Amino acid sequence: SMSISDICVGGSGAHTHMSVHKSGSYATTTRGDDHLAPTMTQAERSFLQGVLAHAPALCAFTLPTKFSYARGMDGIWSGGTYASWGTDQREATVRLCGAEGQHHFEVRFVDGTASPYLVLASILGVGSEAVISNALLESGDCSTPVALMGEAEKKKLGVENTGRLPTTLELARKNLDGDLGLRAVFSDDFVEKYI
Repeated sequence: SMSISDICVGGSGAHTHMSVHKSGSYATTTRGDDHLAPTMTQAERSFLQGVLAHAPALCAFTLPTKFSYARGMDGIWSGGTYASWGTDQREATVRLCGAEGQHHFEVRFVDGTASPYLVLASILGVGSEAVISNALLESGDCSTPVALMGEAEKKKLGVENTGRLPTTLELARKNLDGDLGLRAVFSDDFVEKYI
């Protein structure tokens, strides 16, 4: 006989694709994060940082049921458990797709039980705030799944700067409760009622 965990082990499957582009021309300046993602624009790097920095709390919206956490594991192309990004890396929570100038992000820690409205509002909210504040990207391109990296490689890529995704719905809700960025996007009242 099959159990829920047998059914759920295939990954999350409701990945969300989005791109960040500015119309028209604009000046670029050198920032401290250029070396981490040289093919991305400043806006793309900032947006990505916003998503990664808030990923542990975003899970309350993107993985909203207890069964969601049976699907998010390392080694099954579900996006893994480390808040990381990688070019065409299916084991990263955010997969960078497309060529330079045509990049888009595949946010892989979303499942089919999530409200698409809350998923998009939360991701676009923290990503946009990061663009507005000119947030610097803090981690590099994970071409190898983070779960397979040694500590030295994780440190070199700055993976410890982004943290881990929660392993339970309760922890995701606790992360949301303490996330000031998502509280600013939705309001304290909404976050408390949602939790």
